[in-house]
Amino acid sequence: MAKLRLSDTNMARPLCNARNSVLETELELAAKLELIATLAINETPLGYYVTAMFAKSPKAQRKVHEIGLKNAAQTIDELVSDENKIWYLTTRRERNSPRLHKHLGRLNDFMRERYPTDIVLLLRNQAWPGKPAVKTRGARTTQAK
Repeated sequence: MAKLRLSDTNMARPLCNARNSVLETELELAAKLELIATLAINETPLGYYVTAMFAKSPKAQRKVHEIGLKNAAQTIDELVSDENKIWYLTTRRERNSPRLHKHLGRLNDFMRERYPTDIVLLLRNQAWPGKPAVKTRGARTTQAK
């Protein structure tokens, strides 16, 4: 299993994009198959975002057959292809920016319910990986003059 070293906690992370982002459903599947090596909550001035690292599990293939997830094999292979790769939890609409959470308590409850793992790291004073997503909800358009 890939372990997160303390020297890695404040390193410059790669920009979030479609190649290193994971959706909630994919992360839930990885939790069911016990593929999550490290799950971390990253604190920034904007709020919190979640990162994960995955590792191969001998139980995963057996569980795939038990659950009946024949179509998930490609997703699983992609997640565990590089055990040192950092994956960002994103949304379908915005794959180039991590999903922003504003409240640590609600985020912890959400993660406990969806991704039950024994250990979750809280990393403070982290940088936002890339440009923050533009908020459009509730934005008003201006009239052109």
